[in-house]
Amino acid sequence: MKAILLTLVLTLFSSVNQLDTLRNAFRKAESDKESAVYFNEVATKSDTIQANLQSAYIGASEIMLSKYHDSPIDKLKQFKKGVKILEEAVKDSPSNIEIRLIRVIIQSNIPSFLTYSDAIASDKKFILESYMSSESDVKQFIKTVAKETSVFNEDELKKLQ
Repeated sequence: MKAILLTLVLTLFSSVNQLDTLRNAFRKAESDKESAVYFNEVATKSDTIQANLQSAYIGASEIMLSKYHDSPIDKLKQFKKGVKILEEAVKDSPSNIEIRLIRVIIQSNIPSFLTYSDAIASDKKFILESYMSSESDVKQFIKTVAKETSVFNEDELKKLQ
């Protein structure tokens, strides 16, 4: 019985640690190629994170890595691959606030000529409306990311307190 309880506790802590590591890697991935590669590795190797959330992070990592290809064709291929994965995660879990946050951050930072910005307004609205009913760790992550980016304006940031 003690062994089962210990296994459950260790699994829970492993899951929390993997998610924290993944979230931190996401926040830093935009800074340079090394960070983007690390984020992709963490996203693809996380084995205790809910599948659709992991897919959203994998899609985001593919999109972030796309800018480091030399060939415009390869950049576009990887970008489209990432978008497909991320959009599938949103489609499968439309009420997951963290997945919607990932998408709004990605869409807000994509060059406009790629025309991948159609869900920014709806994702922001969803996040602002769902924020108060979210789990505390998700709230903290949203608040941190919102302050670090220019996605949310002053009034919106006040709603995320």
